[in-house]
Amino acid sequence: MDVRSLHKYMELDQVNSISVSTGDIQVLVLSSKYPGIYFRSCDQSSFTATMMHGDALALTQRIPFWKSKFKKGPSLHWLWTTPLLVIALREQGALRELNIQVSSGSARITDIDVRKLGCKVIAGSLRIQYSSCEFAAFSLTNSSVVSTSLKVKEGCSVSASLSRMVLTGSFQTENGYQIRSNNGSLRLGSQRLSGTVVEEKPGTPLYVVESDNSRVEIL
Repeated sequence: MDVRSLHKYMELDQVNSISVSTGDIQVLVLSSKYPGIYFRSCDQSSFTATMMHGDALALTQRIPFWKSKFKKGPSLHWLWTTPLLVIALREQGALRELNIQVSSGSARITDIDVRKLGCKVIAGSLRIQYSSCEFAAFSLTNSSVVSTSLKVKEGCSVSASLSRMVLTGSFQTENGYQIRSNNGSLRLGSQRLSGTVVEEKPGTPLYVVESDNSRVEIL
């Protein structure tokens, strides 16, 4: 995507930490030579942007567009076609922290390198592609998260309820895990588990998974 074709709202050269809270607007976060916040089909009046501590940005959606009309489920076919909000991070240097909270909406993250990645998804969807972080934390409720080649260096925590999560290209045999799973299905590499499971194995990075009536696959 050429972000220069979009409406630019804010520069991000000096920002090291970003927090995004969105409802039904589609969000795309990617690495680009042209860092900044860009809009398509919506404008700056849709969000409140607050600078904190000089290098931290909090971006919050003001008024949901469609939530009052109908409730969207986690399987949305139009998720990755026309993101309305695009956050372009600088290509060189890792962002210190990226937190994304999605409620009844969708987000996509691609080709980024951060130290800490936090994702909270409620009745929504999240897709991650070709990204890396030192630590990752996922909280899912009635949601879907699909990741391709997310490289976690130190540790990853997953809390899932009534959800589906698939991480491919992430798990190696030397990785450790701590598992608490209730009435769901779980796969770690070639190991398949189902029902109520409590298991652990030392290793780095460490995957901590708490799952309730969910399908979790870390491959």
